[in-house]
Amino acid sequence: MWSCKGCKETVSSRSKLLHHYKLKHPHFGLPSSSHYQTEDLQKVIEQRFAAALLKLEHLVHVPGKAVDVFLEELCHLICSAPVPLSCDIVRGIFQQRNVHINDLIIRETVDALSFGNPVQRSIQKGGPL
Repeated sequence: MWSCKGCKETVSSRSKLLHHYKLKHPHFGLPSSSHYQTEDLQKVIEQRFAAALLKLEHLVHVPGKAVDVFLEELCHLICSAPVPLSCDIVRGIFQQRNVHINDLIIRETVDALSFGNPVQRSIQKGGPL
């Protein structure tokens, strides 16, 4: 089951949730102002990503099941697959500055940054999309 964060309505699939947003939230994907708080930015990115998925589904006629499969693969690609690469990048930054950081702290840092990714937060299990 999928729930709309705006009005808490529950639907049975991601494609139905996207359709719900289109019908019930016509302002969907439009920023409210030019200056965003972090939470507002998260919401704008989430809404624009969902609007892009709606376009795929309704303008290009991509089936809802195909969108769901795409989102599952995308979630894997941005959530777990790049973690070792990100850890190497963070480790390299610290090494360039001669700062020695425990690998656990590097992993926690990468996880926190990854979790902060608005697209990842939107499509992960239990996310709004």
